[in-house]
Amino acid sequence: MNMIHRLAAASLLAGLSFAAIAGSGYKYLDIEQVTQEHSQWCWAASSVDVLRWYGKKPTQCGIVNWAFGRNDACASASFNWNSYANQPNSLYGTYGSVQDILASNGVRNQAYASASSWSAVVSDVNANRPFVIRFGWYGGGGHIMVGYGYHDLNGTQMIGYMNPWPGEGYTWSSYSWTVYSAYDHSWTHTLRMQQ
Repeated sequence: MNMIHRLAAASLLAGLSFAAIAGSGYKYLDIEQVTQEHSQWCWAASSVDVLRWYGKKPTQCGIVNWAFGRNDACASASFNWNSYANQPNSLYGTYGSVQDILASNGVRNQAYASASSWSAVVSDVNANRPFVIRFGWYGGGGHIMVGYGYHDLNGTQMIGYMNPWPGEGYTWSSYSWTVYSAYDHSWTHTLRMQQ
């Protein structure tokens, strides 16, 4: 192959690779909708959702017991809403965090102290890997959800995520709003699966 043909082929391949990200199209993963069972268990519901994607069968209360070293989170009739079992949890960096829960169940993942770039969202979904999103509320606290899809049509970038809060479920919003909303949140942290 002569030099001109090689350059043309390389240029074509580079253009196709760029188009795969820039004009991403549409794809979503058929993850389950999981509703958090208690007010602070978005992290447990999101952990369950990712683990189910990878063929595991955990329960939210079982995850809470493991994460907090407890044995009473599965007691449905006598659950105390003020119990330490109904507490928020970290996305990563501590024993029992969402990252730790996933890794202890054989799901390798990497933590990032930022939102995923659009190209990372597309790459993860195209590789059939859900990702975990943490919103930080401007008033304090946070919320953990599972990213599962993207839609890019004529430059409008949309992201799909499973919000475990009761009544929310499968949600689509613009990528820019998901990363930053002037009135209530920003996407502060991400877990990306490595398998």
